[in-house]
Amino acid sequence: MYKKLVLQVVSSKFVTMQSTSVDLITTWTIKMKLYRIFPRNISLYLYFGIGVTFEAILARTPVQVCSVILPMPDAVFFGSITNPCLAEPCQLSRGNDSGIPNVEFIPRTTSITIMTRVRATVFGKIIFNQELPAEIINNPCSILTQRSCPLPAGIQKAYRLQIPVDPTTSLVTTDTGITHLDHNNQVIFCYRIDTALVS
Repeated sequence: MYKKLVLQVVSSKFVTMQSTSVDLITTWTIKMKLYRIFPRNISLYLYFGIGVTFEAILARTPVQVCSVILPMPDAVFFGSITNPCLAEPCQLSRGNDSGIPNVEFIPRTTSITIMTRVRATVFGKIIFNQELPAEIINNPCSILTQRSCPLPAGIQKAYRLQIPVDPTTSLVTTDTGITHLDHNNQVIFCYRIDTALVS
């Protein structure tokens, strides 16, 4: 039998990582040392690790191509952790600022800026351009997670876009196309998603 048990935290590590398939994984690992004192001054050290993983996962939202020749984003996450959009149409709340998606993408070429164009098609015929907030018009790079440009080629970036939905807009389903252009008016990437306006 041992006389006493001493439990001591010897180190800790906090790791945050991101991937294209998972929005955020946070891992917290604590290494601990168990020190047992036996009779006749015989000591035994036992090391063990306890890993605790907290996962906040946003499932990918399926999106459509704008054109077979235009680049697509790496991943689109529409909605929230508690209410992700897993199938089209994705809901937009009328009269509120609606988060279109969280998007991950890799620019093929270096871009000084990123310009956003949102175009909606109703009933397959009526096309209108969505008005963007003044902040995005005046500072196009504000949608990026780092909130600044340029965008180096081959480096993964992410953004979140929030667009106000007019409270008088009809409750219809639209084919919404989101296009991002560089300083030469060339497409960085483009995708389409069916959205349903709800009150």
